[in-house]
Amino acid sequence: MMNFAPSTRVTLENGTSEFLIVFVPGATVKVVASAPGGGSLEFATATGYTPVASGTTEDLASGDYAFVAAPSAHHAFSSWTTNHPGNATFITSPSSPWVEVALNGPAVLTAHFVTVSGLDQVTFSATSGSGGSFSFNFGASHGSGGWVRVAASQYFVTASAATGWGFTGWSSSGGVSLVLTGPGVAVVSVTGAGTLTASFTPSVFLVSFVAYSHAMHVAREWVTIGATQLLTGETVALTYGMHTLVLHLGGGGAVTWESTTNLGVPTGTHTLTISVFVSGAGTVYALLH
Repeated sequence: MMNFAPSTRVTLENGTSEFLIVFVPGATVKVVASAPGGGSLEFATATGYTPVASGTTEDLASGDYAFVAAPSAHHAFSSWTTNHPGNATFITSPSSPWVEVALNGPAVLTAHFVTVSGLDQVTFSATSGSGGSFSFNFGASHGSGGWVRVAASQYFVTASAATGWGFTGWSSSGGVSLVLTGPGVAVVSVTGAGTLTASFTPSVFLVSFVAYSHAMHVAREWVTIGATQLLTGETVALTYGMHTLVLHLGGGGAVTWESTTNLGVPTGTHTLTISVFVSGAGTVYALLH
């Protein structure tokens, strides 16, 4: 058995076993901004990005790591360099503020910033105004229609989908162009005024309808949700949010509604028309009596 995790758990049985623990050299990396006040530095972790003060030394295991340089006002990012290319190999282009580096020994990484004059406006647009928000250069969150004025440079941007929405892609226009893109993240180049657009679409969940009674006479009952008609046992794809459901009783009678956790149907409701808040997949039950 081979296990590369820093900790593990084993079960010992009768007999003789041998455990071999192998230690490999680590990578001590120092991250530096070339000019005081030129910009800030971020280190990518499993949960996001963590600010790193210029001159900070990190003791890391050998491996691949990502860093981001964020220019401050009236500054532009120029490039990344290292004092020891043998210990710090750039996997992605060092001309991008987001860079991935293979570390296998002590090295210094330097983010170079230069002073520039002039500012350009970057406007944020979402395909749905309520679909999500933007964080530009690790600054404040902006909704659709928000904007920033920045120097011509490359910048790191994130898009966060609102509850019930999903991020689907980036686009840009004018003096804003996409350099690198990923799910909800991008590096953009600003050379003039322009627009950065994030596309969001409503999340879709499968919702089933089940009608039942003690007498099991349910063949003539159905529901309509918008323009969709469902017989018992059938399923429809619904977006996140509120939907109106109407029960049609073929043989008359009354109903009591129930639902699974992700569907907001108040237990014990008896009206034929109900509002269902969909926050996940589930089933709506109509107990006929």
